[in-house]
Amino acid sequence: MKVVYVSYDGALDPLGASQVVPYLSGLASRSVSITLITFEKPERWGQTASRVAMQRRLEMCGIRWRPLTYHKWPRLGGKLRDIVVGSRAIAQEASRLVPALVHCRGDVATVMARWAGLPSTIRLLYDVRGLFSEERVETGSWRRGSVLDRAVRRMEAANLQRADGVVVLTRHAAEVLCGRRPSLPSLP
Repeated sequence: MKVVYVSYDGALDPLGASQVVPYLSGLASRSVSITLITFEKPERWGQTASRVAMQRRLEMCGIRWRPLTYHKWPRLGGKLRDIVVGSRAIAQEASRLVPALVHCRGDVATVMARWAGLPSTIRLLYDVRGLFSEERVETGSWRRGSVLDRAVRRMEAANLQRADGVVVLTRHAAEVLCGRRPSLPSLP
């Protein structure tokens, strides 16, 4: 099976190195052919020894790594730029590999895959890391119903609608998402 795995976190980030890479290494050991697309922070990318070690680690597992540059600034413009660049990279990899699946870790990665214009023969797995809009409202960072809250909820809804499958971390998240898209399989 061929898979393109997209993470807006970098493989050189602590989270990418401790969660994403071990997960993919396990899949690769089961004969899954994986291309990993990540967004690397310039300050971490500049650490040559770490970068070379990660490249070797991934190569030893048979994982093809396609690192892209993460743009922090300007905040919205940088994210939009990353989404455009990421969607092009996903489209290129999909054309080159013809994967069975594009696994998107989080909301931004899923937006990239949606914008890539993948054919319906390529399945899209939406790996929900959290209910971002809910989290921001609950912490008081955003006001429920604000322009930003509504925009992010629309993005989440579009991701959910396009997804062929959804992965969640908690039963509560699964229940919320099933309420938003009743056609999702319910939990046992």
